[in-house]
Amino acid sequence: MPRIRNWKGLTFYRPSRQTEYAHIDTLFGEAGKNVIDFDLIESQFRHLMRVAASVREGVVSSSTLLKRLRSGSYKNATPDRLCCSS
Repeated sequence: MPRIRNWKGLTFYRPSRQTEYAHIDTLFGEAGKNVIDFDLIESQFRHLMRVAASVREGVVSSSTLLKRLRSGSYKNATPDRLCCSS
């Protein structure tokens, strides 16, 4: 059985507002909240693939990428601040 360490501090997202889960629904918080924004993912898909290819080809390490995204700098952000949007 897979386990997630420190799961109490994580935020889980639903695929839609109407999605409900029989045994784990409380992990997702209030019904209708914490919903995946598929429109945002679609609008930023080109940028996501460029970053994924850079990591795969070794142009940038994943740890460096995460440091840059977490720094909060607009220089390193995607146009819609993908990493920090709500």
